[in-house]
Amino acid sequence: MEAKPILDIDVVIRTRDELPAVTERLSTLGYEHLGDLGIAGREAFSGKGVPQEDSGRRWPAHNLYVCASDSEELTWHLAFRDYLRAHPEAVQIYGQIKREQAKRHPSDMDAYL
Repeated sequence: MEAKPILDIDVVIRTRDELPAVTERLSTLGYEHLGDLGIAGREAFSGKGVPQEDSGRRWPAHNLYVCASDSEELTWHLAFRDYLRAHPEAVQIYGQIKREQAKRHPSDMDAYL
């Protein structure tokens, strides 16, 4: 599937109670905790990986999220993945939308999204 050259990675923890220890461990690896960025059940982290250069703007190599195993956001991520795996025609449509958005907004990630 065509997509932006930035991977979204979910780290799954058993419960939200583990988040402080995971945040501490990730900080020793160079990640900064950004909070949930307005999406409950998904904690965002930045700062790791090789930045990508595109249209004069630097993008992260990946987005890292930590989700508890019972979070609704993780359920959504997995359902979307599974849907695309089961529906190749949806992959084509989704890829086309992403190509069109990339052409319209080559250096504005917020507009692209």
